Amino acid sequence: MKSRFKRSPLPAIIFTLHIAFFAAYIFSFKILPIQEYPDWLYQGWVFKEMVFNGNTFDGYFTFHHTLPPNALSTFIIGTLSYFVHPITAGNVFLFLCLAALYTGAIRFMKMYAREFTTSTTATYIVIQLAAFTMAFNISFFLGNNNFVFGLGIALHSCVFIRQDHWDRNIFKSAVIFFFCYITHFFALLIFLYYLSGYLIIEKGIFKNFSFKDLFKNSSFKNLCIAILPVLAIFIHYALHKSAESPAYTLEPGLWNALKPRITLLSKVLGPLPRFKGIGNDSPVKILNYAIFIFYPVALFLSFASLRQNKLLKADPAIRSLIFFVILTPIIALALPVTYQGILYPGERFVLFWGIIILTLFIISRPKFIPISAIGFAIISIILCAHLWQKTLLFKEISHSGIPVFKNDPPGLIDGFTRLVYYQAIEQKTKMPIFFSGLLKFDTSIPFRDFARPPDTIDSTQKR
Repeated sequence: MKSRFKRSPLPAIIFTLHIAFFAAYIFSFKILPIQEYPDWLYQGWVFKEMVFNGNTFDGYFTFHHTLPPNALSTFIIGTLSYFVHPITAGNVFLFLCLAALYTGAIRFMKMYAREFTTSTTATYIVIQLAAFTMAFNISFFLGNNNFVFGLGIALHSCVFIRQDHWDRNIFKSAVIFFFCYITHFFALLIFLYYLSGYLIIEKGIFKNFSFKDLFKNSSFKNLCIAILPVLAIFIHYALHKSAESPAYTLEPGLWNALKPRITLLSKVLGPLPRFKGIGNDSPVKILNYAIFIFYPVALFLSFASLRQNKLLKADPAIRSLIFFVILTPIIALALPVTYQGILYPGERFVLFWGIIILTLFIISRPKFIPISAIGFAIISIILCAHLWQKTLLFKEISHSGIPVFKNDPPGLIDGFTRLVYYQAIEQKTKMPIFFSGLLKFDTSIPFRDFARPPDTIDSTQKR
């Protein structure tokens, strides 16, 4: 069912308000409670110093001779730092992260809504509001900003392929693969995951399988050619990748092994971030669980509707969405708790799963759109107030020193743990980095040899 969204000023107003809040929140505070972001900000500053100012740091920092994932933030922040203060450059990058994910989620859900619903202003509004609540996700505040940016690019890429038919052009497809890769490897994986479901289930490239006919399919052939440069870059990176990675220690015991998987879905889809050492966290935790219930309920209602509407269920596009909504949580929960220094890699798939659920819900249950819009509007207002209040309190606490946490519950966002990097930028000093992007450093110098404030907590503390 093809349709166009009815013209109304309200969606444009809401979109403008959301973008304005992104800008107001990001640029109103010099320091934000984002856990690992100061490390990436510092790497951007080092990039600027080495490339534009000729600072060698006495050989302490060098560039990798490969092109790794997680490289784009260093390049963007470093390049912008040549023109503006590094903190301002970092704020621009954070704004781009939010805007990319927000607009990518909107375009993805809108793409399907246009085909299968009689689109109304309420439909577009609920898509906008849902995308807004997802932009400020736990990955953003944990400092996985490369992934947030990359997921936004991956969602845009899904639209470019399915709606705009970029798969007909090898160069455009190659550009998509490249930008997904250099933002975050999981962004590339999610895009390839979607591409596989789209080609196999919706386009049916294996319907009458034969290798001869397969490569007659122009889309499949073009995409195979387009991914070759990124594949070569990744193989070169993998062959020369250092075995060293951040060490995370998990508590022994069966419950400690199961708990991360049990709470994984609600932790990511609960829209209110929980911060360590910034006020009482209990009300936020309860509210997040209450909001998370919407997703399994929406999934149940969607399947109940599709069971009755067999014509809609038989559509290849709907079957591909059903495929994603079933398989994605299995992948997220089956991934190990730690892999290659990444803690909870399954988190990266959960946000995509939430977007798929919302897309299916909007298509199959249009009568629930008005009440869903009201619900997401209330959540959005609570989210804005929560973030502003917590960030103001974080600013007040951080001005009096960096607190030490001893008996705080694990799993919360610790915005204090890497604030030392802001001091390193202001004092123009070298510091070890914890996450490998474009840069590597001399590991022969122990971390303890670097001057640090006496009230700074140990950066190796698990989150």
